[in-house]
Amino acid sequence: MRALVTGITGFVGGHLAERLLAQGDRVIGCSRRGVWPDELRHLAPRVTLVACDLCDPAAVARLLDRELCDTAYHLAGLANPRACAADPELARRENTEATRNLYEAVRQSGQRPRVLFVSTSYVYGQPRAEELPIRVTCPIRPQHPYAASKWAAEELSVRYAAEHGLDVVRVRPFNHTGPRQSLRYIVPDWVQQIAAMEAGRARPVLRVGSLDTRRDYTDVRDVVRGYWLLAGKAPSRTVYNLGSGVARSGREILGVLRSLSRVPFDLEPDPGRARSGEAAEIVADPAPLQELTGWRPEIDLETTLRDTLNYWHSRQGGGS
Repeated sequence: MRALVTGITGFVGGHLAERLLAQGDRVIGCSRRGVWPDELRHLAPRVTLVACDLCDPAAVARLLDRELCDTAYHLAGLANPRACAADPELARRENTEATRNLYEAVRQSGQRPRVLFVSTSYVYGQPRAEELPIRVTCPIRPQHPYAASKWAAEELSVRYAAEHGLDVVRVRPFNHTGPRQSLRYIVPDWVQQIAAMEAGRARPVLRVGSLDTRRDYTDVRDVVRGYWLLAGKAPSRTVYNLGSGVARSGREILGVLRSLSRVPFDLEPDPGRARSGEAAEIVADPAPLQELTGWRPEIDLETTLRDTLNYWHSRQGGGS
């Protein structure tokens, strides 16, 4: 199979490329600059990387004219909610217009690859307690600029499938984490601080925000396996939630990190890390995905956190 991955140089894109290569696929990836970050340079000999700005319709058309694919995994976009809130117009361009450009290029190319559009659980907004666990039929409340831009892209997905016959499947992943994730997210932020403490480069104090909100965390390697299974098995024009079905609080994650850390540490509240106005709990109903594909999380939280800690050890020279 020939697989195109947009945003391949990102956190999820790198893990997806590794999964696809392990399955024997030929992988073509694109990113705006077409340059591998240091942590993904091992992919260079096995993946064709193309520089392509998806916000440029002509560049996307050239990409689809030049590269043939059986499956396209559309990951590229502005994925950080805080960045989207800071610049909603940028979020619209990166998440909505870029998706339109990709679909239009597919339509005009004459190719009909299976497209897996990766949306987000943020489109559900703040679900009520009686709506948990969240099903795909849960009301859509895209109040945040990130959610609004991804929901608009979902609507484009539906329209291009209905009007132009594109083969599109949508997936709404819930929180996921693991090695190589950006420090803008809670788990790598905490883990990197602990790795610095263990390396003797920081005092043993962990700066934290909210600890009581509960989120559905899945290891990124399980997530990309779910993407691969959906791309192969989901009927066209369908949508699925992807999550573990288990909600965990920051305190629970912190308890596992304490057990893994080689040094004891205190906590220090940091207002800059706190997030106000968020739902108390968000958790997925993954039953339709599980029934279709047999997917289940295989990597437990302790393994995810240990692997992430070891990754940051290697980045800081603290051993593994």
